[in-house]
Amino acid sequence: MVLWYTCFMKATIEFEDELYRRLKATAAMRGKKVRELVAEGVRMVLQESWKPVENPTDLPLITSSRKKPLEIPDDIASRLEVAEELERYAASLRQ
Repeated sequence: MVLWYTCFMKATIEFEDELYRRLKATAAMRGKKVRELVAEGVRMVLQESWKPVENPTDLPLITSSRKKPLEIPDDIASRLEVAEELERYAASLRQ
């Protein structure tokens, strides 16, 4: 079974009074909610300004003097240990 769901993020946006009145009236004339019209406008702006990377594989190569691969454990105990070390480091910076 495949479940599809959409997540929404709430945001507070401040508009000048006149701009909001025009936005609300335009949304009503189009039979839409204000949030739908705002989302449509944001999508239009992002679509215009978004440009894909021309060659994403053209990244710089960084060489290392390390002789063997770095072992990074992926278990809860090691994550807790790293979190505790970070907390101790953060506390030392606060002093």
